[in-house]
Amino acid sequence: MNLLVINIHSSANAGDAALTDRTLDDLRAAFPGAEITLSMDDPSSHSGDERVVPSILHWVKSTRAGTRSTWNLRNLAIFLPASLLSLLVYRVARRRIFPFMSSMQRASIEAFFDADLAVSKPGGFLYSTGGIGMPLLLTMYTIAYAVFSGAPHYMLPQSIGPFTARWQERALRWVLNRTRITMLREPISLDAMRRIGVRTERYAPVADMAFALPPANATAGADWLRNHGIAQNDGRARVGVTVLNWAAQDQSFDAQANYEHALAAALTVFMQQTNAQLIFFPQVTGPTIEQDDRVVAQRVAKEMRATGAEADMLDEPMTVEQIRNAIASMDVFIGTRMHSNIFALSAGVPVVAIGYLHKTRGIMRMAGVESHVADIGALNADELLHLLMNTWNARAALHVQVTAAAAALRASANTAMELIRADLRTSGRLP
Repeated sequence: MNLLVINIHSSANAGDAALTDRTLDDLRAAFPGAEITLSMDDPSSHSGDERVVPSILHWVKSTRAGTRSTWNLRNLAIFLPASLLSLLVYRVARRRIFPFMSSMQRASIEAFFDADLAVSKPGGFLYSTGGIGMPLLLTMYTIAYAVFSGAPHYMLPQSIGPFTARWQERALRWVLNRTRITMLREPISLDAMRRIGVRTERYAPVADMAFALPPANATAGADWLRNHGIAQNDGRARVGVTVLNWAAQDQSFDAQANYEHALAAALTVFMQQTNAQLIFFPQVTGPTIEQDDRVVAQRVAKEMRATGAEADMLDEPMTVEQIRNAIASMDVFIGTRMHSNIFALSAGVPVVAIGYLHKTRGIMRMAGVESHVADIGALNADELLHLLMNTWNARAALHVQVTAAAAALRASANTAMELIRADLRTSGRLP
């Protein structure tokens, strides 16, 4: 059996890597002996043994490490129409032609034709922040490509929306009504599916699959930090932080500077009042410059130093296991990156989340701590400090609460593969 996993971005994003790892583990358990191919935007970032091919998006948008992401207009004009022609000929005549394609581009397309089953990696890539929404269009094209290549297609737990145009919702409804099952990881996305008009038998609630990762080891995390120069000074409580450059991903977002200033100001006063040790974590280190969290973390830390507050900075890229273990050793976590918050919640660490899309609020609602979310677009230093202090003062009770919530979410996340297998049995594709 040939399995194709699509819509994978980059292992330089620890959240993306965690979801990919969990997907692979679950697929191997559900379909023993299957051959697995990964279709990735950043294929060179994967270090596993699986076969990897460049994604459709890879050919039209640069993911070269250390550069800024740019659109490849030539491939938009040539490769996309050529790929569509390949699909039409394969669909109608079962012949494989690959006009105007290099051998690697051919491999990208042939992976769809070889697949007996296609799954979209869990995540949050079905949204648009403005303009024509080219990333969303290409994601929908990739899904449609899998569907019309003939293999049953399943969306592992996703967030849906927001959208900036009604036509985007209509196009997505058309695509998802042809997907066997779309799993939705939080209630706001369930509401979006109902509003868009996707048929109810085509979707089901399933928690984010990062909740189903093996338990993190806080002791190993503390040891790793100490071995990398970050000792637990004087036994102080530790607070972890993740940040991101949302303005680089949403061209309409004009509050990046305010977000960074408010975060620096709130963290400075918080450290003064609690004597906590603050550590910036690099959940995402690329592949492109605008996706590298360290750039923003350095700006925030520099602003804090100007007022006398020192924070520890992790510059080295971390594996999924390393970052999860290290986050588990924190006493409180302040995360803008959503999966860093999930790593913390899974380990029973109280979280203050800064939401840049509704997925953050939705996940925190499922964990019973929606009141601990601040909006990145309207971040206020005083309000954030108030939220931080409330979380800090209630951290013992919150530890108990989020530990129980994470256990329920873990049980939900573990149902994803059985949903696929049950549907395959119902449709006669699996004994």
